[in-house]
Amino acid sequence: IEGIISQDETKINLSGSGAATGTACDEEYGCLGFSCTANSTATATRPRISVSSTGHDFECTAIGNVSKARTFTVSNAGTADLALGYLYLADVDASQFAINNDRCSGRVLTPSASCTFDVVFSPTSEGQKTSKLYIPSNDPKTPIFTLPLTGTDGFIISPTSKSFASAGGTGSVTVTAPSSCSWIALT
Repeated sequence: IEGIISQDETKINLSGSGAATGTACDEEYGCLGFSCTANSTATATRPRISVSSTGHDFECTAIGNVSKARTFTVSNAGTADLALGYLYLADVDASQFAINNDRCSGRVLTPSASCTFDVVFSPTSEGQKTSKLYIPSNDPKTPIFTLPLTGTDGFIISPTSKSFASAGGTGSVTVTAPSSCSWIALT
């Protein structure tokens, strides 16, 4: 029996005689399990990872503070069990982000099942920060799903204006934040 994996990755056309069960592999689409009789079309089974977002920008978070958590959902959009590895952060600024409430690492998701995890941003220095969160799995087409993360630190200007008295007069100084990513604390 010979088989061809179709463009939609889920159909295998078989020709020949008898019945077939097994795995059909293709360099581009990976391996798909199937079971059917000859001269028919089988729906192949394969896990398919789906993530609720393709990335996230945490925007402004003051240095030393922790951003509001962003929850991500990982789902199995395939027709076979999706085995997830352990989620991890990597890149230049990975230490500026953290994975919390991880309900996905090491799990096996049946078709249509899902799990969640949170990410927070906590800058320790000025500037824009970038990292990538990696989700390894047994999805043959996407063995490692990459989720780009960015965030920008905020800074605190305190006070924004100050009145003072000097010899023979009075005056004031006003400080203006140079960007929209700032917090102002009046003391």
